[in-house]
Amino acid sequence: MYGNSNDGGATANTAPSDNIVNIGTGGHVTDNVYGAFTNDASANVAGNTVTINGNGSTASDPVNNSGDYFSVYGGVNNDTNASSSTVVSGNRVVIDTSGTVDSYVWGGFGQGSAQVTDNHVTVTNTNSGTITGALVGGRGNSGEVSGNSVTLQGTGNVGTGPGGEKSIRGGYATGSGGNAIGNAVYIGKDANGVGDYTGTIYSGAIWGGGVSLGDANGNTINISGGTFINTQIHAGYLGSTSSGTAINNIVTIEGTPSFSGVGLYGGFQANNSSFASDLISGNTLNLKTSVNIKNLKNFQYLNFYLPTTLANGGAMLTIESGGTADITDSIVNVGIDGRASPLAVGNTVKLIDASVGTLTGAPVNNTANGTGMQGVTLRYAFDIQATNKQLLAKVTSIRADETSKALVEGFLSGTAFLNQGADFVVHEGLSAALAARR
Repeated sequence: MYGNSNDGGATANTAPSDNIVNIGTGGHVTDNVYGAFTNDASANVAGNTVTINGNGSTASDPVNNSGDYFSVYGGVNNDTNASSSTVVSGNRVVIDTSGTVDSYVWGGFGQGSAQVTDNHVTVTNTNSGTITGALVGGRGNSGEVSGNSVTLQGTGNVGTGPGGEKSIRGGYATGSGGNAIGNAVYIGKDANGVGDYTGTIYSGAIWGGGVSLGDANGNTINISGGTFINTQIHAGYLGSTSSGTAINNIVTIEGTPSFSGVGLYGGFQANNSSFASDLISGNTLNLKTSVNIKNLKNFQYLNFYLPTTLANGGAMLTIESGGTADITDSIVNVGIDGRASPLAVGNTVKLIDASVGTLTGAPVNNTANGTGMQGVTLRYAFDIQATNKQLLAKVTSIRADETSKALVEGFLSGTAFLNQGADFVVHEGLSAALAARR
């Protein structure tokens, strides 16, 4: 099904832009779906939309269910000779159906050196529909893949199909020279901080940005809801032979997500290869709620926003049985996320509790300062200590900070601000913390 095509679909050689395809109530497609498609290397593909709503649905292999998935594309330039001046941009797929989308879903798809930018997949599924294939904001080859996103909201489940990939990728570049820069995945709240997700994500992987051979830098993953079962979360992902970098990526976790068997990585290389030049620099975890995970690795900055419900002896990040948290050379920041923290001087919280797992390495710093608002801003000082099984933060002092009133009234609005501890001035870590605040 084509909204527009110059390769056997609608009218040949017409502009592959600003087309609309809608699969509504009663619609069921057992083939590929394209908002627009072209094999013209010089043709930009822009502003196309595919919508699946009502109880509309798509199927994979309709004969034997072999896992040979069809795909839904917002827009495609499929010419392998496309140059870097060719752009696939502003395409989107919007899904809000009670039916099953048994397909890969791509916002924008480019071949050759085409630039794939600002394409989006949005799933609201307020009617409990199911997605069984992969969700990808933008996929390119040797061109840059940037500014693409996947937003997952509503109540539908992801990754329950019989075969194929069950992954969510903000952006993905498959070829030599292809980089994934500044892509995003939002699960729960969208980019504007609105919405929720209460469905389940089974298995598979979530990438902010991923590449086969290039760099995966500056990508983000924001999670504020949902249940995650055996999901591997990679802010920046590199293929096993990439010699590139996965740096300056950010993961923010807040709200009420539930994790089981989850791996959490700032940067990650397939097959645990050692070809990558850097998997940790600038990668940041902003944790604003207590969660259990299986593994943690490759975050330079660990920013803990202690919720007001966290009391003395409470834990923020609990490592499941047999799991590992690697905090080698990480920098730890601690703040209070809210107004009236129950913590008092002498109280200790477990930033990481690996009592039934393994804690590897130690942070760079052994003190941290954070502020929390309670009438006037209170400044909390913490001692940071890594033991054999736990990363602990002990409150050493709490004092009023009158000088911060202007910040409280004009900027903070009742939410904590993380401040780097010890004698370190860490621009990237604080920038990431500020970005998470917004």
